[in-house]
Amino acid sequence: MGGVSGVFHPTDAYQRIQPVIWNTIRYSDYTNSSTPEGIATFRAKDALALRVCTEAGESLEQVGPIWLADFTDQFSDIEIELDVAGVPWWVLKRVFGWVEARGLNKLCS
Repeated sequence: MGGVSGVFHPTDAYQRIQPVIWNTIRYSDYTNSSTPEGIATFRAKDALALRVCTEAGESLEQVGPIWLADFTDQFSDIEIELDVAGVPWWVLKRVFGWVEARGLNKLCS
């Protein structure tokens, strides 16, 4: 298993789910994530059933979570970071041609 991360370049479709991502970040610290509101927030994010694609449109299967560090509601001049955990090595090799992955930057619809 491995993981990949990089700068996320949102499509227009991302704007529809962006408020859910922002709300998830608000509840992401340990104290707030275990509250009823925090649990509901993470369930809402999980219900989106996010999938990740490379710039070339290759779907990236994973067994771990997808995390979008999107603080653009607070800081307009920063980039969104995307982290994907639990990517099998054979997927990294198939998608990126090597176990060290690059080029991950958008969500599939």
